[in-house]
Amino acid sequence: MGKLLDYKNIVDQKTQALGKDQFKIKGQIGLKCGLMLASIDAQTRDDPNEVQALKAAIKEVLGIDV
Repeated sequence: MGKLLDYKNIVDQKTQALGKDQFKIKGQIGLKCGLMLASIDAQTRDDPNEVQALKAAIKEVLGIDV
């Protein structure tokens, strides 16, 4: 399991815990980082630039550091 999948799972957990719309939040994060979170799975290889972009988008949208 890579960092991209770890971060996607964190987004899932946080949006559920906060009672937010997962599709909307994932869409906002995806637009900011240029990734479609729904396409990230166990086979997805980590690219350092994508990992950093996803991390920054999560911080911007959810306000959490991952």
